[in-house]
Amino acid sequence: MRLAERIDHANSEAARRLTLSRARWVNVRALRDVVLDLGAYELTHSGPPLLWREMIGAQRGAVLAAVLFEGWAKTPAEARGMLDRAEVTLRPNHHAGGVGASAGVGSPTMPVCVLEERGVSDRQGAQAWVVLDAPGVNPGATDAESLARRRRWRDGFAPALARAVTAAGGVDVDAIVARALHMGDDGVHRAGAAAALAVAALAPALARAGLGGEEMAAGLEGLLAGEGFFGSLVMAAAKLACDGAQSVEDSTLVTAMSRNGARCGVRLAGTGERLFTAAAPTVRGRLLDGFEDDAAGRDLGDSAIGETAGLGAFVLAGAPALHARLGIRIVDGLRVTRDMGEITVARHPRYTLPALDFVGAPVGIDARRVVDTGILPVIGAVIVHREAGRPAIGAGLTRMPLECFTAAIEQFAEDRGIR
Repeated sequence: MRLAERIDHANSEAARRLTLSRARWVNVRALRDVVLDLGAYELTHSGPPLLWREMIGAQRGAVLAAVLFEGWAKTPAEARGMLDRAEVTLRPNHHAGGVGASAGVGSPTMPVCVLEERGVSDRQGAQAWVVLDAPGVNPGATDAESLARRRRWRDGFAPALARAVTAAGGVDVDAIVARALHMGDDGVHRAGAAAALAVAALAPALARAGLGGEEMAAGLEGLLAGEGFFGSLVMAAAKLACDGAQSVEDSTLVTAMSRNGARCGVRLAGTGERLFTAAAPTVRGRLLDGFEDDAAGRDLGDSAIGETAGLGAFVLAGAPALHARLGIRIVDGLRVTRDMGEITVARHPRYTLPALDFVGAPVGIDARRVVDTGILPVIGAVIVHREAGRPAIGAGLTRMPLECFTAAIEQFAEDRGIR
Protein backbone atom coordinates (compact mmCIF):
# COMPACT_ATOMS: atom_id res chain seq x y z
CA MET A 1 0.00 0.00 0.00
CA ARG A 2 1.35 3.44 -0.93
CA LEU A 3 2.13 5.90 1.87
CA ALA A 4 -0.72 8.23 0.90
CA GLU A 5 -3.18 5.35 1.15
CA ARG A 6 -1.70 4.27 4.49
CA ILE A 7 -2.10 7.81 5.79
CA ASP A 8 -5.72 8.04 4.65
CA HIS A 9 -6.49 4.69 6.27
CA ALA A 10 -4.70 5.69 9.47
CA ASN A 11 -6.50 9.04 9.61
CA SER A 12 -9.86 7.33 9.25
CA GLU A 13 -9.01 5.02 12.13
CA ALA A 14 -7.74 7.90 14.30
CA ALA A 15 -10.92 9.90 13.62
CA ARG A 16 -13.03 6.83 14.40
CA ARG A 17 -11.36 6.45 17.79
CA LEU A 18 -11.66 10.15 18.49
CA THR A 19 -15.41 10.19 17.86
CA LEU A 20 -16.06 6.89 19.69
CA SER A 21 -14.67 8.30 22.94
CA ARG A 22 -17.21 8.74 25.75
CA ALA A 23 -16.01 10.61 28.82
CA ARG A 24 -17.53 10.34 32.29
CA TRP A 25 -16.62 12.61 35.20
CA VAL A 26 -15.96 10.19 38.06
CA ASN A 27 -14.20 12.05 40.89
CA VAL A 28 -12.55 15.15 42.32
CA ARG A 29 -9.15 14.50 43.89
CA ALA A 30 -5.96 16.28 44.84
CA LEU A 31 -3.51 16.47 41.94
CA ARG A 32 -0.86 14.53 43.88
CA ASP A 33 -3.32 11.62 44.26
CA VAL A 34 -3.84 11.48 40.49
CA VAL A 35 -0.33 12.20 39.18
CA LEU A 36 1.45 9.67 41.35
CA ASP A 37 4.95 10.67 40.28
CA LEU A 38 4.37 14.35 41.03
CA GLY A 39 7.31 15.78 42.95
CA ALA A 40 6.90 17.27 46.43
CA TYR A 41 7.74 20.70 44.99
CA GLU A 42 6.43 20.32 41.46
CA LEU A 43 3.82 22.33 39.56
CA THR A 44 2.11 21.63 36.26
CA HIS A 45 1.26 24.27 33.66
CA SER A 46 -0.44 24.75 30.30
CA GLY A 47 1.33 24.66 26.96
CA PRO A 48 4.65 23.19 25.83
CA PRO A 49 7.60 22.73 28.24
CA LEU A 50 8.79 26.00 29.73
CA LEU A 51 11.36 27.19 32.24
CA TRP A 52 10.49 29.65 34.99
CA ARG A 53 12.75 32.32 33.51
CA GLU A 54 10.88 32.02 30.19
CA MET A 55 7.43 32.50 31.68
CA ILE A 56 5.63 35.77 31.16
CA GLY A 57 2.42 37.44 32.22
CA ALA A 58 -0.47 35.36 33.50
CA GLN A 59 1.46 32.10 33.74
CA ARG A 60 4.25 33.65 35.78
CA GLY A 61 1.71 35.12 38.18
CA ALA A 62 -0.18 31.83 38.53
CA VAL A 63 3.03 29.94 39.32
CA LEU A 64 3.93 32.44 42.04
CA ALA A 65 0.43 32.18 43.49
CA ALA A 66 0.58 28.37 43.48
CA VAL A 67 3.80 28.38 45.51
CA LEU A 68 2.09 30.60 48.08
CA PHE A 69 -1.13 28.55 47.93
CA GLU A 70 0.81 25.43 48.89
CA GLY A 71 2.58 27.25 51.75
CA TRP A 72 6.05 26.65 50.33
CA ALA A 73 6.80 30.34 50.73
CA LYS A 74 5.27 33.13 52.82
CA THR A 75 5.76 36.08 50.50
CA PRO A 76 5.93 36.63 46.72
CA ALA A 77 9.61 37.50 47.10
CA GLU A 78 10.31 34.19 48.82
CA ALA A 79 8.35 32.37 46.13
CA ARG A 80 10.37 34.06 43.37
CA GLY A 81 13.54 33.07 45.17
CA MET A 82 12.52 29.41 45.24
CA LEU A 83 11.71 29.52 41.52
CA ASP A 84 14.90 31.38 40.63
CA ARG A 85 16.91 28.69 42.44
CA ALA A 86 14.96 25.92 40.61
CA GLU A 87 13.71 24.50 43.92
CA VAL A 88 10.31 24.12 42.26
CA THR A 89 10.08 21.96 39.16
CA LEU A 90 7.63 22.54 36.29
CA ARG A 91 5.89 20.08 33.98
CA PRO A 92 3.35 20.59 31.20
CA ASN A 93 -0.13 19.36 32.04
CA HIS A 94 -0.24 17.28 28.86
CA HIS A 95 2.90 15.43 29.99
CA ALA A 96 1.17 14.57 33.27
CA GLY A 97 -2.06 13.29 31.75
CA GLY A 98 -4.17 16.40 32.16
CA VAL A 99 -5.06 19.89 31.02
CA GLY A 100 -5.71 23.32 32.47
CA ALA A 101 -7.39 26.49 31.26
CA SER A 102 -5.41 29.70 30.72
CA ALA A 103 -2.23 29.50 32.84
CA GLY A 104 -3.40 26.02 33.81
CA VAL A 105 -1.19 25.79 36.88
CA GLY A 106 -1.74 22.74 39.07
CA SER A 107 -0.16 22.10 42.47
CA PRO A 108 -0.06 19.02 44.72
CA THR A 109 -3.09 19.77 46.90
CA MET A 110 -5.13 21.56 44.24
CA PRO A 111 -8.39 19.75 43.35
CA VAL A 112 -8.70 18.29 39.87
CA CYS A 113 -11.68 16.71 38.15
CA VAL A 114 -10.96 13.17 37.00
CA LEU A 115 -12.64 11.86 33.83
CA GLU A 116 -12.69 8.27 32.66
CA GLU A 117 -13.01 6.70 29.21
CA ARG A 118 -16.25 4.73 28.85
CA GLY A 119 -16.40 4.44 25.06
CA VAL A 120 -13.41 3.04 23.17
CA SER A 121 -13.26 -0.61 24.24
CA ASP A 122 -9.47 -1.00 24.38
CA ARG A 123 -9.15 2.18 26.50
CA GLN A 124 -11.95 1.56 29.01
CA GLY A 125 -10.88 3.11 32.28
CA ALA A 126 -8.22 5.43 30.80
CA GLN A 127 -8.25 8.73 32.68
CA ALA A 128 -7.53 12.41 32.18
CA TRP A 129 -7.78 15.29 34.62
CA VAL A 130 -8.34 19.03 34.60
CA VAL A 131 -7.46 21.67 37.18
CA LEU A 132 -10.54 22.82 39.15
CA ASP A 133 -9.54 26.18 40.54
CA ALA A 134 -11.82 28.25 42.75
CA PRO A 135 -14.43 30.08 40.64
CA GLY A 136 -14.19 33.85 40.60
CA VAL A 137 -10.64 34.00 41.94
CA ASN A 138 -7.78 35.16 39.74
CA PRO A 139 -5.27 32.25 39.78
CA GLY A 140 -2.43 34.80 39.68
CA ALA A 141 -3.61 36.77 42.72
CA THR A 142 -1.22 36.57 45.66
CA ASP A 143 -3.16 38.61 48.24
CA ALA A 144 -4.20 36.91 51.48
CA GLU A 145 -7.94 36.92 50.75
CA SER A 146 -7.58 35.32 47.30
CA LEU A 147 -5.34 32.58 48.69
CA ALA A 148 -7.76 32.00 51.56
CA ARG A 149 -10.72 31.69 49.17
CA ARG A 150 -8.84 29.14 47.10
CA ARG A 151 -8.02 27.11 50.24
CA ARG A 152 -11.65 27.25 51.39
CA TRP A 153 -12.68 25.92 47.99
CA ARG A 154 -10.09 23.13 48.23
CA ASP A 155 -10.93 22.16 51.81
CA GLY A 156 -14.68 22.77 51.83
CA PHE A 157 -16.71 22.52 48.64
CA ALA A 158 -14.31 20.39 46.55
CA PRO A 159 -14.54 17.37 48.94
CA ALA A 160 -18.33 17.69 48.97
CA LEU A 161 -18.34 17.83 45.18
CA ALA A 162 -16.23 14.67 45.14
CA ARG A 163 -18.73 12.88 47.38
CA ALA A 164 -21.61 13.99 45.19
CA VAL A 165 -19.97 12.89 41.94
CA THR A 166 -19.13 9.44 43.27
CA ALA A 167 -22.55 9.02 44.93
CA ALA A 168 -24.24 9.90 41.63
CA GLY A 169 -22.16 7.31 39.80
CA GLY A 170 -20.42 10.03 37.81
CA VAL A 171 -21.63 12.47 35.20
CA ASP A 172 -21.88 11.63 31.47
CA VAL A 173 -19.93 14.59 30.05
CA ASP A 174 -20.30 13.43 26.46
CA ALA A 175 -24.10 13.30 26.66
CA ILE A 176 -24.28 16.76 28.24
CA VAL A 177 -22.03 18.24 25.54
CA ALA A 178 -24.22 16.81 22.79
CA ARG A 179 -27.33 18.26 24.40
CA ALA A 180 -25.76 21.64 25.22
CA LEU A 181 -24.65 22.15 21.61
CA HIS A 182 -28.36 22.33 20.78
CA MET A 183 -28.73 25.03 23.46
CA GLY A 184 -26.17 27.46 22.09
CA ASP A 185 -22.99 26.26 23.84
CA ASP A 186 -19.72 25.68 22.02
CA GLY A 187 -18.58 23.27 24.73
CA VAL A 188 -15.52 25.22 25.85
CA HIS A 189 -15.88 29.00 25.88
CA ARG A 190 -19.66 29.14 26.31
CA ALA A 191 -20.73 26.29 28.56
CA GLY A 192 -23.47 27.80 30.68
CA ALA A 193 -26.17 25.42 29.46
CA ALA A 194 -23.90 22.44 30.06
CA ALA A 195 -23.01 23.64 33.56
CA ALA A 196 -26.69 23.95 34.44
CA LEU A 197 -27.35 20.44 33.14
CA ALA A 198 -24.42 19.02 35.10
CA VAL A 199 -25.39 20.74 38.35
CA ALA A 200 -28.99 19.54 37.89
CA ALA A 201 -27.71 15.97 37.49
CA LEU A 202 -25.71 16.32 40.72
CA ALA A 203 -28.28 18.27 42.76
CA PRO A 204 -29.72 15.34 44.77
CA ALA A 205 -26.28 14.00 45.68
CA LEU A 206 -25.00 17.50 46.50
CA ALA A 207 -27.95 18.05 48.83
CA ARG A 208 -26.85 14.95 50.76
CA ALA A 209 -23.15 15.89 50.81
CA GLY A 210 -23.29 17.33 54.32
CA LEU A 211 -22.35 20.97 53.72
CA GLY A 212 -24.01 23.89 55.49
CA GLY A 213 -26.50 25.91 53.53
CA GLU A 214 -24.29 28.95 53.00
CA GLU A 215 -21.26 26.91 51.99
CA MET A 216 -23.35 24.84 49.58
CA ALA A 217 -24.95 27.96 48.09
CA ALA A 218 -21.55 29.58 47.57
CA GLY A 219 -20.21 26.46 45.87
CA LEU A 220 -23.19 26.14 43.54
CA GLU A 221 -23.02 29.83 42.67
CA GLY A 222 -19.37 29.34 41.78
CA LEU A 223 -20.11 26.41 39.47
CA LEU A 224 -22.93 28.25 37.72
CA ALA A 225 -21.53 31.79 37.63
CA GLY A 226 -19.04 31.50 34.79
CA GLU A 227 -18.24 29.36 31.79
CA GLY A 228 -15.12 27.84 33.28
CA PHE A 229 -16.49 24.91 35.26
CA PHE A 230 -18.01 22.73 32.55
CA GLY A 231 -15.66 24.10 29.88
CA SER A 232 -12.84 22.61 31.93
CA LEU A 233 -14.57 19.23 32.04
CA VAL A 234 -14.90 19.34 28.26
CA MET A 235 -11.17 19.99 27.98
CA ALA A 236 -10.44 16.80 29.91
CA ALA A 237 -12.99 14.88 27.84
CA ALA A 238 -11.32 16.17 24.67
CA LYS A 239 -7.92 15.07 25.95
CA LEU A 240 -9.26 11.57 26.56
CA ALA A 241 -10.61 11.47 23.01
CA CYS A 242 -7.44 12.81 21.41
CA ASP A 243 -5.13 10.58 23.45
CA GLY A 244 -7.11 7.63 22.14
CA ALA A 245 -6.02 8.53 18.61
CA GLN A 246 -2.39 9.09 19.57
CA SER A 247 -1.18 5.55 19.01
CA VAL A 248 -2.38 5.25 15.38
CA GLU A 249 0.71 4.75 13.22
CA ASP A 250 0.97 6.74 9.98
CA SER A 251 -1.74 9.20 10.99
CA THR A 252 -1.28 12.92 10.33
CA LEU A 253 -4.17 13.90 12.58
CA VAL A 254 -3.51 16.52 15.26
CA THR A 255 -3.92 15.13 18.78
CA ALA A 256 -2.99 18.19 20.84
CA MET A 257 -2.67 21.96 20.51
CA SER A 258 -1.59 24.07 23.48
CA ARG A 259 -0.09 27.47 24.32
CA ASN A 260 1.79 28.99 27.26
CA GLY A 261 2.16 32.69 26.48
CA ALA A 262 5.65 32.19 25.07
CA ARG A 263 5.28 29.22 22.73
CA CYS A 264 2.51 27.11 21.28
CA GLY A 265 2.75 23.50 20.17
CA VAL A 266 1.08 20.87 18.02
CA ARG A 267 1.28 17.08 18.37
CA LEU A 268 0.46 14.54 15.65
CA ALA A 269 -0.73 10.97 16.09
CA GLY A 270 2.06 9.66 13.85
CA THR A 271 5.04 11.49 15.37
CA GLY A 272 4.93 10.35 18.98
CA GLU A 273 4.71 12.67 21.99
CA ARG A 274 6.81 15.46 20.48
CA LEU A 275 5.30 18.95 20.30
CA PHE A 276 6.21 21.07 17.28
CA THR A 277 6.42 24.63 18.50
CA ALA A 278 6.39 28.25 17.37
CA ALA A 279 5.94 31.61 19.08
CA ALA A 280 2.58 31.91 20.83
CA PRO A 281 0.11 33.95 18.76
CA THR A 282 -1.78 37.05 19.85
CA VAL A 283 -5.55 37.07 20.30
CA ARG A 284 -7.78 39.58 18.56
CA GLY A 285 -11.25 40.23 19.89
CA ARG A 286 -13.26 42.34 22.28
CA LEU A 287 -11.46 43.97 25.22
CA LEU A 288 -13.10 45.05 28.44
CA ASP A 289 -13.65 48.77 28.82
CA GLY A 290 -10.51 50.65 29.77
CA PHE A 291 -8.02 48.35 28.05
CA GLU A 292 -6.11 48.78 24.80
CA ASP A 293 -4.39 46.17 22.59
CA ASP A 294 -0.97 46.90 24.09
CA ALA A 295 -2.16 45.56 27.46
CA ALA A 296 -2.72 42.08 26.05
CA GLY A 297 -0.31 39.21 26.54
CA ARG A 298 0.21 36.37 24.10
CA ASP A 299 -2.16 33.42 24.00
CA LEU A 300 -1.93 30.67 26.60
CA GLY A 301 -3.86 27.65 27.83
CA ASP A 302 -4.64 24.01 27.06
CA SER A 303 -8.20 24.85 26.00
CA ALA A 304 -7.31 24.33 22.32
CA ILE A 305 -7.65 20.61 23.03
CA GLY A 306 -11.37 21.39 22.70
CA GLU A 307 -10.90 22.57 19.12
CA THR A 308 -8.66 19.56 18.48
CA ALA A 309 -11.67 17.38 19.33
CA GLY A 310 -14.08 19.40 17.18
CA LEU A 311 -15.54 21.78 19.79
CA GLY A 312 -14.86 25.39 20.79
CA ALA A 313 -14.32 27.66 17.81
CA PHE A 314 -14.91 24.75 15.42
CA VAL A 315 -18.63 24.91 16.27
CA LEU A 316 -18.99 28.70 16.41
CA ALA A 317 -21.85 28.45 13.91
CA GLY A 318 -23.95 26.88 16.65
CA ALA A 319 -23.10 29.37 19.42
CA PRO A 320 -24.41 32.75 18.25
CA ALA A 321 -24.54 34.23 21.77
CA LEU A 322 -20.76 33.81 21.96
CA HIS A 323 -20.09 35.90 18.87
CA ALA A 324 -20.56 39.30 20.50
CA ARG A 325 -18.19 38.36 23.34
CA LEU A 326 -15.52 37.41 20.81
CA GLY A 327 -16.05 40.54 18.75
CA ILE A 328 -17.29 38.75 15.61
CA ARG A 329 -20.49 38.67 13.55
CA ILE A 330 -22.85 35.75 12.98
CA VAL A 331 -21.55 35.39 9.43
CA ASP A 332 -17.99 35.13 10.78
CA GLY A 333 -18.96 32.25 13.04
CA LEU A 334 -20.58 30.40 10.15
CA ARG A 335 -17.49 30.95 8.02
CA VAL A 336 -15.15 29.63 10.72
CA THR A 337 -17.10 26.39 11.12
CA ARG A 338 -17.27 25.86 7.35
CA ASP A 339 -13.53 26.60 6.96
CA MET A 340 -12.66 24.10 9.68
CA GLY A 341 -14.49 21.48 7.62
CA GLU A 342 -11.85 22.00 4.93
CA ILE A 343 -8.98 20.85 7.18
CA THR A 344 -10.71 18.00 9.01
CA VAL A 345 -11.41 14.44 7.90
CA ALA A 346 -14.71 13.61 9.64
CA ARG A 347 -17.95 14.86 11.11
CA HIS A 348 -18.81 14.03 14.70
CA PRO A 349 -21.78 11.64 14.89
CA ARG A 350 -23.09 12.99 18.22
CA TYR A 351 -21.97 16.61 18.29
CA THR A 352 -24.40 18.14 15.79
CA LEU A 353 -25.24 21.75 14.88
CA PRO A 354 -28.88 22.80 14.44
CA ALA A 355 -27.80 26.02 12.67
CA LEU A 356 -26.27 23.89 9.88
CA ASP A 357 -29.18 21.43 9.54
CA PHE A 358 -27.73 19.20 12.26
CA VAL A 359 -24.50 18.43 10.44
CA GLY A 360 -21.81 16.99 12.71
CA ALA A 361 -19.03 19.15 14.10
CA PRO A 362 -15.87 19.11 11.94
CA VAL A 363 -13.35 16.88 13.70
CA GLY A 364 -9.94 15.34 13.02
CA ILE A 365 -7.52 18.10 11.95
CA ASP A 366 -5.27 16.76 9.20
CA ALA A 367 -1.93 18.56 9.31
CA ARG A 368 -1.47 17.81 5.60
CA ARG A 369 -4.62 19.76 4.77
CA VAL A 370 -3.51 22.66 6.95
CA VAL A 371 -0.20 22.88 5.08
CA ASP A 372 -1.77 22.35 1.64
CA THR A 373 -4.62 24.84 2.05
CA GLY A 374 -3.04 27.39 4.35
CA ILE A 375 -6.24 27.33 6.44
CA LEU A 376 -5.11 27.51 10.05
CA PRO A 377 -7.12 26.05 12.96
CA VAL A 378 -9.08 28.77 14.74
CA ILE A 379 -8.89 28.88 18.54
CA GLY A 380 -11.21 30.69 20.91
CA ALA A 381 -9.32 32.29 23.77
CA VAL A 382 -9.45 34.54 26.77
CA ILE A 383 -7.27 37.62 26.32
CA VAL A 384 -4.86 37.74 29.26
CA HIS A 385 -3.03 40.79 30.56
CA ARG A 386 0.65 40.99 29.71
CA GLU A 387 1.51 41.64 33.37
CA ALA A 388 1.60 38.92 36.02
CA GLY A 389 -1.25 38.71 38.50
CA ARG A 390 -3.77 40.72 36.50
CA PRO A 391 -7.23 39.36 35.55
CA ALA A 392 -8.30 38.57 32.00
CA ILE A 393 -9.13 41.62 29.89
CA GLY A 394 -11.29 40.21 27.10
CA ALA A 395 -11.92 37.33 24.70
CA GLY A 396 -11.40 36.68 21.02
CA LEU A 397 -10.04 34.36 18.36
CA THR A 398 -6.58 33.39 17.24
CA ARG A 399 -5.01 30.79 14.94
CA MET A 400 -2.29 28.23 15.48
CA PRO A 401 0.82 29.20 13.46
CA LEU A 402 1.56 27.45 10.18
CA GLU A 403 5.15 26.76 11.32
CA CYS A 404 3.91 24.15 13.82
CA PHE A 405 2.16 22.12 11.12
CA THR A 406 4.95 22.49 8.57
CA ALA A 407 7.54 21.24 11.07
CA ALA A 408 5.29 18.36 12.08
CA ILE A 409 4.72 17.21 8.49
CA GLU A 410 8.43 17.51 7.69
CA GLN A 411 9.26 15.31 10.69
CA PHE A 412 6.50 12.87 9.75
CA ALA A 413 8.01 12.54 6.26
CA GLU A 414 11.59 12.25 7.54
CA ASP A 415 10.57 9.46 9.94
CA ARG A 416 9.38 7.54 6.88
CA GLY A 417 12.46 8.13 4.78
CA ILE A 418 11.05 11.00 2.71
CA ARG A 419 13.12 14.17 2.37
